[in-house]
Amino acid sequence: MATVTTSVSMESFSIFFPGVGAKSCRSEWDRIGESVASVFVAVRAIVCVIAAMCAAFLPQRADAQPLPAEPTAVTVAPAWRFTPEINVTESFTDNAALAPTAIAQKSWVTESTPGIRIEHTGVRSKVFLDFRLKDFHYSSSAQLNNSQRLLNSNATVEAIDNWFFVDASANITQQNRSAFSIAAAPNTGGPNGNRVETNTNQISPNIRGQFGDIAIYQLRAAGATIRTNDAVLPNTRGSQWTGFIKNEHAISGFGWSVVGDALTFRNSIVGKSQDARIRGAISYEISSQFHISAITGREVSNYAGSKNDGTNTSGVGLEWSPGERTQFAVVKEKRFFGDSHSVNFNHRTALTVWKITSTRDVTALSGQLTANRPGSTAGLLSD
Repeated sequence: MATVTTSVSMESFSIFFPGVGAKSCRSEWDRIGESVASVFVAVRAIVCVIAAMCAAFLPQRADAQPLPAEPTAVTVAPAWRFTPEINVTESFTDNAALAPTAIAQKSWVTESTPGIRIEHTGVRSKVFLDFRLKDFHYSSSAQLNNSQRLLNSNATVEAIDNWFFVDASANITQQNRSAFSIAAAPNTGGPNGNRVETNTNQISPNIRGQFGDIAIYQLRAAGATIRTNDAVLPNTRGSQWTGFIKNEHAISGFGWSVVGDALTFRNSIVGKSQDARIRGAISYEISSQFHISAITGREVSNYAGSKNDGTNTSGVGLEWSPGERTQFAVVKEKRFFGDSHSVNFNHRTALTVWKITSTRDVTALSGQLTANRPGSTAGLLSD
């Protein structure tokens, strides 16, 4: 933190009058200064006495307002914040290479993790970046040494006030190459051929707004690229459109919504895969705690084969909110692959948060591109 200090210095001076020496001149000015200071002290004392007498004897007005307090200094958060950090951990293992017991090697493991965090909050933009480089050094064998990169970053820009936004993100994670091999434990540097570094970059412009008190809407486009440091795994490009329109205030207990999305991704192994859905739902508020809904729609997908097949979809939903801290929602639908379901239970206490979820669905890309496929009644019909 830099501190700026402003100082004012005054130097002594002498005034010379014709025929008067410097010493005598200084003595005259000293006497004049002492006289002025005495007069000032006397006048201030008289004013204080008069003010005290007025406060003691004069009646106070009933509508008198207290004087405003002195303005206090306001601390303004910096627009950009840079926070470097480094962590060093020393550990010991009796099997550094995860080898059979007969040939296991003992080793000290030094883990150093330098990193930097960047945060920015502006009037129309937000930026967050957290990058870390994990370096693992084994005392038993240099061949076991390795490093891992981790990045979590996102940015949002409000291009047009309360209407047009642009979201972007870039992430580097350590993933498992196959779900059927030995899982690579997170935050560990041991040798594991199933670990692969994955880079995901995404940009997503979107518009959102409302039609008076009738309905709210949102339309979002997203494009993403996924790359790995494994030559066997192909790079993947994906795009997705999502949108919805729904009423914000139910009339006579009824509400409605229309949700649509289309996902397409390509790579050298699977070629081009796509899935498009449109759903409409009508909900009814039985009471302040219970909501039921009926869902119908159409889905076109080539996930099950080489050509696009169309399927009519239908389902029901139930939402129960016995209090502000508890919510239960379930949706069941008939899809092209069979029955799908989404069950969500959330409960908060003063010190804990409980969450239980169960989902049966088709996922082409991890979390989808926009992570905006509503599955519960709350996600489909609520804000």
